[in-house]
Amino acid sequence: MKRKIAALLLVLIMCVSVFTGCSLWERDDKAFYESVAGRVTYTDGQVDEITNRELIMAYRSYGYNYVDNYGYTVEQALEVTLGTVVDNKVKIKDVKECYEEKNEALFNDREKTYLWNTTFDSLYSNLTEYYNNILGLKSSDESNSSEQTNSSVYEEYDRQTSFATKDGKLVIKLNNPETTVRDSYDISAGTRDYEAKSDGGVQLDKEAMYNKLYALVGNKTTKAEKDWGNAFKNYIDTIKENYSYMTFTTDKDCFMFEMDRVYNILKDNYLVQKYSEIYTNQTGLSPVTVDEVLKSYSEKVRADYTKYYSQKDSTYETNMISDSANMDYVLTDGEATFFNVGYIKMEFTDAQKADLAELKAKNEAGSINDYDAQVDALYAAVVANIRDAETGEKTGNTISATNLRTEIETVVSGAGANAATEQEKTYAKADAFRKYLYLYNDDDTMKGAETATMFGIKKDGSVLANETFSGKTDIEAAIKELYSNGTAEVGKLSTLVRAEDGIYLFFYAGEVENLFSVTKDFDVSTEENNVKTLASTRINIFSNKTIFDKLYEELTSSYSSIFESLHIEYLKSAEANLVSKIEMMTDKIADVAEAIG
Repeated sequence: MKRKIAALLLVLIMCVSVFTGCSLWERDDKAFYESVAGRVTYTDGQVDEITNRELIMAYRSYGYNYVDNYGYTVEQALEVTLGTVVDNKVKIKDVKECYEEKNEALFNDREKTYLWNTTFDSLYSNLTEYYNNILGLKSSDESNSSEQTNSSVYEEYDRQTSFATKDGKLVIKLNNPETTVRDSYDISAGTRDYEAKSDGGVQLDKEAMYNKLYALVGNKTTKAEKDWGNAFKNYIDTIKENYSYMTFTTDKDCFMFEMDRVYNILKDNYLVQKYSEIYTNQTGLSPVTVDEVLKSYSEKVRADYTKYYSQKDSTYETNMISDSANMDYVLTDGEATFFNVGYIKMEFTDAQKADLAELKAKNEAGSINDYDAQVDALYAAVVANIRDAETGEKTGNTISATNLRTEIETVVSGAGANAATEQEKTYAKADAFRKYLYLYNDDDTMKGAETATMFGIKKDGSVLANETFSGKTDIEAAIKELYSNGTAEVGKLSTLVRAEDGIYLFFYAGEVENLFSVTKDFDVSTEENNVKTLASTRINIFSNKTIFDKLYEELTSSYSSIFESLHIEYLKSAEANLVSKIEMMTDKIADVAEAIG
């Protein structure tokens, strides 16, 4: 759930950023921007009006995609965007009524704090854009560095479902249907309420937010404080320019207005999220059924069977190596056998790279007698950098490549000794290796990958490999030895393999096989127990994500929007007794399109 919410918040930051165009206008007359583009009247008499300004903001945030990606005209995109804004108004109204019926506050303390923190973070992000602009930095400089912070830390797949039996049939159950979006945040700053007021009517926490942001300016005695002061000035100038028809008494009043604007955008978006969570969790069961998962799997396998077995498509081997995540059938009589590996790379230091280059140059010039011995010594000195298990950062501690292989072999060989099945034993060995895959590896390629690295051995003995390893003689020889003509067991380790820039250690992760016997009429959709096989088979041996998880995600992403759309249409109908009238002033769309330019 947290990942889903995080993805949505990326869109929200776009909506509140003055740099993305969300509040940059071609016109400055108040009458135009406050003109009503749409209106929703509810059965209780409440009215939501959508102004041209709100419509343009929505278009700048996401509506433009209809033009850029689907060939819509700006007017067509605005009309679709207006419909989405109307739907969001109805969703928010439905959420409010839901909490009124329960006699619960719309926001609990966790949510109030979350909205306070998110508003602060968004305003700070906007200010940072101006600050970086003064320093001549690109806005992506800071974000790109932070994205890599925990790339070496393993995260288990966040599984949202389990199985239950209803009316004698297997159904997909949501693990935490009672937990809505309001309980999904870790609160670190205590209870904060952006709208909290003292007895005198002063919005204390809003004031506190302003003071916290303005503290960046300090006394303007240092260059950094002066730069932050200029960032504030530029931000406020942009607000005044975009709202030129408004009169602000002070710069602080202007920035307070911006704070309200950002807060209200985030609050409304949050309520739309909350609607989705409430709707999804109404029954406690997933809208995707077991039969649909099995049907989807059957269709995928049949499609691959037809393409690669019946039609003899020549791209099979290339796709197995380069796009295995989208391969659902394995040719049993093909020209090659495929298998998965995990690997650890221990890279040379810059000094070792320079030493090797110097040795090669001397060897080519014929000015060195003990070339092989010196190269052997160079590779013998290669070490693995050990990372912190919590942060993924290098600790400064190392272990020699030879000692690392010995340690891994000991740990892996003992894993799964008490496993009840071969599959459990296999996964236990993979889980034991995973620690080293993440924390002792200089190559991040496999960390968090949906599929493991795949190799193939052709009937003529040649090796099929991806671009990283193809044509590397030492590596291909080690891979053939590791495979051992198909007799290798999961957990077998290769020798330490030399590469131009370090050393590799490979872990045999099993042959790639079909999960079921496949024919042209392959169909498991009538056998519910087969879903349990899909739910216990990992896509990548080093991850806990299963084939079922992948199929379910694919179906959920497409189905949820369909079901939610149907529910929105119901809420807008007379039967729901929520909305009495919807007005969309499409005759004014042309004027709005012209203003966008």
